[in-house]
Amino acid sequence: RFTLSPSSAASDVYKRQLLPNAIEVGDHVVMEELEMEGERVTYDGTAHRILPASRVIAKLEGGVMSMQTFKPLGDRLLVKLPAPAEQTMSGILLAGLEEGQVPSQGIVLAAGPGTMNSNAEFNAMPAGVGDFVIFGKYSGADIDFEDGTKYKVVSASECLGKFSE
Repeated sequence: RFTLSPSSAASDVYKRQLLPNAIEVGDHVVMEELEMEGERVTYDGTAHRILPASRVIAKLEGGVMSMQTFKPLGDRLLVKLPAPAEQTMSGILLAGLEEGQVPSQGIVLAAGPGTMNSNAEFNAMPAGVGDFVIFGKYSGADIDFEDGTKYKVVSASECLGKFSE
């Protein structure tokens, strides 16, 4: 969890206009786990890291890390991963996942507004809340909330398919 002081906006180099930034000064955010990326600086005795806005995956309303305050940014989806099945409905025992392996499918619980185009409008999201999505094995970032359930934040572009009810 980090507090951000973002630049005022991104720019469209072709139209020479500023695009709005979803992150405001003082927002608490969640970023991808990137140990080596970004420029580390110290300002007034406090350590900071300068990162591109594309590495910020969500805002936290009120600065509290919970599923209710987690708001994905851009084309990101908050996906609830299923508990691994131990046997089929007919009673056949399943081998299960290897140690440390995470399912690559789940239900979308929250969705960002989409990517912004050069007209400062959001492009339509290909998946939304309630969709069952399948994504790549190494896609996204793991997120832990207080309930102990496994969650993942994946970019909609990393989804390989979806099923809607």
